[in-house]
Amino acid sequence: MSKVSRRTAADAGDPQCQHAGLPHLLLFAATPFLQHGHPWDEFETRSRPFFEAHCVTCHGGAEPEAELDLAAVDSLDGEVWLEVLGRVERNEMPPSREPGPGAAERQAFVVWLTGALERARADGPSVPIDPGRPVLRRLNNVEYGNTVRALFGLEFPATTFFPSDGVGYGFDTVGEALSFPSLRMEKTLEAAERVAAAVFVVDDSRDPAVRRKEPDRRRGGVSVLASRGDAQVHVHLPRAGTYRIRMRAFGQQAGAEPTRMALVVGSTERARFEVTAQAPRPGTYTATLALEGGEQRIAARFLNDYFRPENPDPGDRDRNLFIQWIEVSGPLDRPVSSEFELDLLRRFGPELGREREEAILRRLVRLAWRRPALAGEIERLRRVAPGHISLVERLRLELTAILASPGFLYLVEPDASGAEEEGSRALDDHELATRLSYFLWSSPPDALLSALADAGELERPAVFELVVRRMLADERADALAENFALQWFQLRALSAIDPDPELFPSWSAQLRNSMLEETQRFFMTLVREERSVWELVEADWTWVDGTLAAHYGLTGVQGEHFQRVSLAGTGRSGVLGHGSVLAVTSNPTRTSPVKRGKWILEVLLDSSPPPPPPGVDALAEEELAAGASLREVLARHRADAACAVCHDRMDPLGLGLEHFDAIGAWRETDQGQPLDVTGLLPDGQRFEGAAGLARILRRDPRFVRTVVERLLTYALGRGLTDRDGPAVREILAALPDAEPTLFAIILEIARSQAFTRRRVGD
Repeated sequence: MSKVSRRTAADAGDPQCQHAGLPHLLLFAATPFLQHGHPWDEFETRSRPFFEAHCVTCHGGAEPEAELDLAAVDSLDGEVWLEVLGRVERNEMPPSREPGPGAAERQAFVVWLTGALERARADGPSVPIDPGRPVLRRLNNVEYGNTVRALFGLEFPATTFFPSDGVGYGFDTVGEALSFPSLRMEKTLEAAERVAAAVFVVDDSRDPAVRRKEPDRRRGGVSVLASRGDAQVHVHLPRAGTYRIRMRAFGQQAGAEPTRMALVVGSTERARFEVTAQAPRPGTYTATLALEGGEQRIAARFLNDYFRPENPDPGDRDRNLFIQWIEVSGPLDRPVSSEFELDLLRRFGPELGREREEAILRRLVRLAWRRPALAGEIERLRRVAPGHISLVERLRLELTAILASPGFLYLVEPDASGAEEEGSRALDDHELATRLSYFLWSSPPDALLSALADAGELERPAVFELVVRRMLADERADALAENFALQWFQLRALSAIDPDPELFPSWSAQLRNSMLEETQRFFMTLVREERSVWELVEADWTWVDGTLAAHYGLTGVQGEHFQRVSLAGTGRSGVLGHGSVLAVTSNPTRTSPVKRGKWILEVLLDSSPPPPPPGVDALAEEELAAGASLREVLARHRADAACAVCHDRMDPLGLGLEHFDAIGAWRETDQGQPLDVTGLLPDGQRFEGAAGLARILRRDPRFVRTVVERLLTYALGRGLTDRDGPAVREILAALPDAEPTLFAIILEIARSQAFTRRRVGD
């Protein structure tokens, strides 16, 4: 068993441990329940008539609907029966277009199947928790940048420097989506060199590098500026410092003044020259400037074009500038050592020699590889650097090797021998600390967490819970909102939406940013204050600044400072009333109940409908243009049996949010007509508005399970499979009975077998 979690698989299924409101989700029947002491006559007399009348007509025969054959009831496993139970219980099946059972008949089938599954779980064999075998996962771009900052105090622009990360199962922490193509290998080596050079600063002023480049616009061996414009080069400068820039140029003279040229760095003019030199004897024009490190654009700019083709003197008709090359030398000043380097060299004393170098290398490995160095690793690193160079130069090369190695780039959990049980093993303390820190902080373990791992303290449950509490209270845990919540709610797409400016003139980049900030602050408040998970959809409070308050019609909040405010009486409810969610699920010119309903099913209930057939959106727009209301258009589409299967589920959910326009502002009418925000779901439940919809979601057993599964996917860095069912149920069973909280879900995931163990071998 895990060092942290002491639960058993049997505990996870104990009805006494079941979370209120989630009865059938905690049941377990891994093998056909009809084969575990449940006589056929019970099924024959109590449920076969229901089954044959309402199920096997579609889900049977040579081509069963959705490739689900329910005819062979004696060979269906427990997961299939759970799916059948959920669909019938929610009145999703049989579909509304088919003659359905009466309420009493439906309830009798649900009661029988629920009891059968409970008895099957109790009578069937116990099933151990399979912690899974995670895919070797590299640091994504955000984690890379956070790690460099945490270790060395440096800002490295990883999200723009590297190619974009892949996304799997909704998250960019999933190992199988984080590929490592050849281009990334090249960029990784370059990044390692840049970071190492910034950490261990070598005095490069004694032999400054010279970078000479020929600019663009070349003709006949020179760059020709025949009118106002630039001839540019791009250079990479190793650090901020003093550099000498030389430009080889000459002018074609005409008019009363000489050719004039400016030296431009980036978009800023830094110096001016009169170019009196003429062909064939060009001149060299020099400036010494303080420049920033990194990629720099250096350009020569022609300032005073002159063109008089009617001039009778052919030599006085045209003034032009010609550039042969641009050269950047430096840095010329002595560098300032990094704080990390100074601290490291002070820590290990002034002595020169092998012992000091090895001690520093052990420290670097401990930080970068998130574990102590193993036998032989230090000696292999020492062989990277030649012996005749200085200690700082050696350390720069050795750190480059450390940062380009799998130990830094990947979250490594080797297939260690000596698996404890059932082909799995507990993570060691350093592996567990690493999993935990990248789950909650998207960055490496800090000094305290590493010290606890060194001391073996993380295996103590009381200590482990205190560690999780400390980490979630730390501001670094805001990464959980930015990197988990925004991806779960699909809000990274908000940067790409472009509402029609004529219809929505209040839309701005500031409003977009305020919306994202609201959702992130809201999520972390739920976590840190250990508030109910139901407040994700039921909360009557939120965070706003002046921009967002004006958008929501709230008074008393001004400026850029965010304040916590009540939403009582506003019609908003949890994330269902957040402008971020409402805007990202709309079209540029109008709301989209279909997108909003799909978002609710997909994000909050883990129930993804299939993609729509082509042409539906265009048809809707044509009908709307003809004067039909959106509710009428959607109702006509649902009349088509092919559309009703999905739209009966999606449309009522989205229509309940119609009081919010395409950028989340409140409205009472649409095109001058009063809005109807009532909804009727396939199971007969009625609701009105966002608050009524929130109450519907609270009663849906899929909601809490979805929260658990999304957080677990993000934490493990892999997609969940059917084999993870017992692990999910273990976590659900451990939640508080009355009010499950986001904090409790995070804590139970962190100490679950799925998180603290891993499968080994085949």
